[in-house]
Amino acid sequence: MKLTLIQSTLNCETSACPTIYKDEAGNYIIQGFILKPAEKAAISIPEGEDAIRVPADFLQKFIEKMSLASSPALIRSPYDLRHSQLKTESHGLEMVETQR
Repeated sequence: MKLTLIQSTLNCETSACPTIYKDEAGNYIIQGFILKPAEKAAISIPEGEDAIRVPADFLQKFIEKMSLASSPALIRSPYDLRHSQLKTESHGLEMVETQR
């Protein structure tokens, strides 16, 4: 599988920093921090999926970068995630269900 580096954390001196890659099919692969068991238990994660933590400013920079690129697969706003709302906090992200 060929991956293209899209964004890495600023001032990262190791390969263990949040990073976003794009695969040959156009999907994004996100490297982030593993959640603690208590954090994972608070999320309903379907089999075959997982959750990670990335800094809020890291994801915001990615969203802005994609907005400038005018990609059709772009999230138009950090609040336009179909029926979910992206809530940024100083320590990361939280998905909040909204009414449909």
